Amino acid sequence: MTEGKINHYARHKTILANERTILSYIRTALTLFVAGVSFIRFFGIAALSATGYAFVVASIVLIIVGALRFRKMDAHIKDVKK
Repeated sequence: MTEGKINHYARHKTILANERTILSYIRTALTLFVAGVSFIRFFGIAALSATGYAFVVASIVLIIVGALRFRKMDAHIKDVKK
């Protein structure tokens, strides 16, 4: 294989890894959100409701962090590509 093909494949593997990472962030955030809403909705205990609200806030923060990291890495990949 030539050096150009190796770099081409490496770049594609990095792009796919970045996409898998953002999907993992989304999956984890959705799980936290559903768990939080379940705690709030189905348990009357104040401690579990507080935990539910914490999970909902954590899921929102996780989505934001994941999106920022994805965009940062995507920009880095595009810069290296040039």
